Amino acid sequence: CALVGPAMAAQLLASTGGLAELARVPSCNLQLLGKNRSTSSSRGGMATQSRTQHAGFLIDCDLVQACPNYLKMRAVKAVAGKLALAVRCDHINVESGRQRTADVGRKFKEELRTKFGKWEEPDKAQVVKALPKSLLAGRNLNETFWLGRDNLTQSRCFCNILTLVHSLTIVLSLCIPSFTLGLT
Repeated sequence: CALVGPAMAAQLLASTGGLAELARVPSCNLQLLGKNRSTSSSRGGMATQSRTQHAGFLIDCDLVQACPNYLKMRAVKAVAGKLALAVRCDHINVESGRQRTADVGRKFKEELRTKFGKWEEPDKAQVVKALPKSLLAGRNLNETFWLGRDNLTQSRCFCNILTLVHSLTIVLSLCIPSFTLGLT
């Protein structure tokens, strides 16, 4: 009730038949509860859609309505997931005889608010990192790996690859004492 509000909770409980039945509904189906089926006969032959597809009662939740239009379906999925967890916690508390509290719902509501706030923030710019120095002394990475650039012969290419493997073996053997490749 604290997550979606008392009116929304009453609609969900009435549509499923009670708390025990609502606790059995998976979150993917929770977001569809209350969705009107639109058939060609119900539309009178018109191909209009007045509501968002794949959304039932939860599209009217205050958390979802606070989101911009391009994030609403993503928000419905997130609310449905947290609502399924909150309903199951309430059901377990009722079955075990413990008192029902709204702490879980309030906690989930705050988590969702912060998550929705992060969704609306612009993306951070990527940091350009400098390339690492070559493991081979005096050679750059382009010369080592871009073999066809200087028309190197196959034997020279093979020697460069062996030199690179030998250098990596030395570095790994310094880091991991039990590492041996068997190339010397």
